Amino acid sequence: MNIYPAKMTEIEIFANKKNRENIIELLYDLGLLHLKKYNREIDFIDLAKPFANTEEITAMYLKLNSAINLVLEKTKIPDSFKKTDVDIYSFFPQVEEKIEKINKREKIKQQIIDTGIILNKAKELKKINVIDISVFSGLKNFVVYFVESKNNKEIAKELDKIKNTIYYSSDESQDTIIVCHKSDRQKVNELIAKHNAKNKDIWDLFELFKDANAKNIDKIIEFFENKKSQLENSITKLEQDALNFFIKNKDEIFSLNEILKEKVYKRQCALFFGESKNILYIAGWMPTAKLNILRQKIEKIKDICINTKNASEDAPVCLQHKKPAENYSMLLDFFCLPKLNTIDPSALLLITFPLIFGLIVGDMGYGLVMFIISLFLIKIKGCEQLSFILKTCGISCIIFGYIFAEFFGAESIFGIIHLHPYLHRVHQLNSLMLLCLGVGLLHVNFGFVLSAIKHFKHKNYLHLSGALSWILLQIGIGLIYFKYVYVGAILAILSIVLIYRAESIKGLIELPGLFGNILSYMRIMAVGLASVYLAIIINEQAFELIQGGTIGLIAGIFVLVLGHGFNTLLAILSPFIHTMRLHYVEFFTKFYDGGAEKYSPFGKD
Repeated sequence: MNIYPAKMTEIEIFANKKNRENIIELLYDLGLLHLKKYNREIDFIDLAKPFANTEEITAMYLKLNSAINLVLEKTKIPDSFKKTDVDIYSFFPQVEEKIEKINKREKIKQQIIDTGIILNKAKELKKINVIDISVFSGLKNFVVYFVESKNNKEIAKELDKIKNTIYYSSDESQDTIIVCHKSDRQKVNELIAKHNAKNKDIWDLFELFKDANAKNIDKIIEFFENKKSQLENSITKLEQDALNFFIKNKDEIFSLNEILKEKVYKRQCALFFGESKNILYIAGWMPTAKLNILRQKIEKIKDICINTKNASEDAPVCLQHKKPAENYSMLLDFFCLPKLNTIDPSALLLITFPLIFGLIVGDMGYGLVMFIISLFLIKIKGCEQLSFILKTCGISCIIFGYIFAEFFGAESIFGIIHLHPYLHRVHQLNSLMLLCLGVGLLHVNFGFVLSAIKHFKHKNYLHLSGALSWILLQIGIGLIYFKYVYVGAILAILSIVLIYRAESIKGLIELPGLFGNILSYMRIMAVGLASVYLAIIINEQAFELIQGGTIGLIAGIFVLVLGHGFNTLLAILSPFIHTMRLHYVEFFTKFYDGGAEKYSPFGKD
């Protein structure tokens, strides 16, 4: 079990600028060097210029990738493909032609929306009994209003009192067309203002209908319905034509996308380089263990020089652990990665995280549900680590559930297999409390031990004595409790002096915090009991309903399923949060130095 990140080496490469593409290809194939952005640290070397066709290649990739995503949304074709050799400049124009057709969709979609708006306006006019819009033309002595209001009925009543005025309205529409003599314009204006009606320009509306080349409202509606239908058919045809092309040439298109993606990626790396008239400068980090692989390959290129030195603390970190522990590195991503040459707790989390989580939940039923969920999660891409964490936590819950004799809050498995508790959480509260405090003592002091190991490795003996003094302080307090007052007092005072010497006033301020850290593990008991009592209440309510006949049986089963489903959700979320807190706050603060950048080498992977 390796508890330290991989040792890293910082590398500088000076090469003939003519070999830039060869060096990039080599670094890409090796996938070992984490590139460091050049910031003009060397006087005679400036920032590197991008490749000549970077913008063109990037535009091609973005255009193609967008089209592929659209096709995947519209069809159920898998995104797997057989990689084939494709010539970019001969095949891309064919693809681009189809992409342009796909892009026309957006223009046609907007035309459909605009046509729909005009169509709705025409239908609104029909609702208010406008049959022919030509009647509103050539009215020299009359004024036409197109009014929108919620008070159409009140407006209509008052319009009846004005002579030489006609109007078109309906209960189905908020629109009203008013035609009045010029002499009554003032009265109509006052009426519109009185009801806060919105006066719109009817001639602008009629202008929208000009494409129909008709005056009859039914013919106008028919024209725009046909136009909308034609547009919808054209967009369907465009999409289908493009989709058929993409499906037929799927392997070539996906291969082209990968080629363009790779080219864009390689061109972006130039942003990290430095260059002069003839020299190319590349800097970065890589694991020391793989340095010889890089040397053997890169030294085959002419006119090249490599400088190496031990990486500083700001270097990216490469975690090295086997598969089970690697899954728990996901929890470090939530927090922060350990700095170089400090302890990587991923392998430790593999043991301590499920242990504390299982102790909180402590129910075989809920643990079994978590285990089953983890089996489904593993089939989802990107959820493999989460699946493993949930699986190990589920197993831990089952083990502690057996110790506590709990299966969905009951002391039997479906009333068939009776369980016998080794520790009853409800009835043996004192024992449970001591167990939680014991876990806290072990976990916190394990953190101090790791701190001592870290300082010993770095030969920082002053802080090593400080880390061990925290343990010595607890031993001293324990001896005082067990009546060994003098020995305990001497140990306690000595440890406080050593803590002050190592950590100054900060260490003294943190003395009360030590006991707060240990007492914080009482949350294991509190959160666990909350889940137990909720499960008991669900069972009692459900079994009471089940005794009430057929309807009661159905209701009881519903309460059981819904109640325990909700409690399972709580049993996953709440213990997960509290277990993370106990690690991040109580455990990691004793030894963990975080804040490093993740090692992300330039390359295929």
